[in-house]
Amino acid sequence: MQNHKELFYSNLVEYYSKNKEARKPWTHEEMKKISNEIIEAKLTVGSKTNRQYHLLSLYDIIDIKEKLMIIKKRLADDKNAVYITPYEDLFEVLYPIHISAGHGGRDKMMFALKTKHYIPRIVIETFIQSCAICHKKKNFRPVNLVNKSITSKEFSSRGQVGLIDYQSMQDGQYKWLLNYQEDLTKFICLRPLKSKTPAEVAKELLKIFLELGPPSILQNDNDREFVDGIIMELVKLWPDLKHIHEQPLDPQIQKLRSKKYQCT
Repeated sequence: MQNHKELFYSNLVEYYSKNKEARKPWTHEEMKKISNEIIEAKLTVGSKTNRQYHLLSLYDIIDIKEKLMIIKKRLADDKNAVYITPYEDLFEVLYPIHISAGHGGRDKMMFALKTKHYIPRIVIETFIQSCAICHKKKNFRPVNLVNKSITSKEFSSRGQVGLIDYQSMQDGQYKWLLNYQEDLTKFICLRPLKSKTPAEVAKELLKIFLELGPPSILQNDNDREFVDGIIMELVKLWPDLKHIHEQPLDPQIQKLRSKKYQCT
């Protein structure tokens, strides 16, 4: 994570040094000054300066645990407060959202952020570009993993699960990447893992199944004992999943997939 943070801020510095016209996120010190300006504008009776009108039209101040925070102007009091994120806090805000979204892309992160934090699009794009795992994903071109002798006709009737080894370039405690593919649509879900134990794999698969629905058949490129262990852990977490059956991938597909997933 530390390497990601250092590269992220290094890339931001490079971007803003090359794009002088781009508005850089405010620092903590700048936000203190802006907060005072907004308060002064609110207290000003009668005519205000153009600067004051501009600030009041875009921002507001709220008190959180005796700390003044700048938020985007709300059209209604019941709307969520969207916080203006200081430059120094950008990584700490973006990182957990990025991880919880399974190293989600720009649009996925912007959707998760839009009701909580205001962070410029270029900052989010720079964060993703600075992520080693996302860089690997971008350069990874999966082969067709479908067993052509069996074709799914219903959504989520069959799924394929595999693990990608990232121990050589782990991100903090995360050393593995869970790859789950729904067979009919080829929709892929990725989840970071700290280990490849059946219990941890099952926990992340359950989250995916709660969104997509559990498959009737689970194909794999690992040994049968390992996948049986995953299914046993899944049943512990969700007893109604007893109808899931394990089925190995076609040997040729399994060989191609294993070769493609090998990280060097």
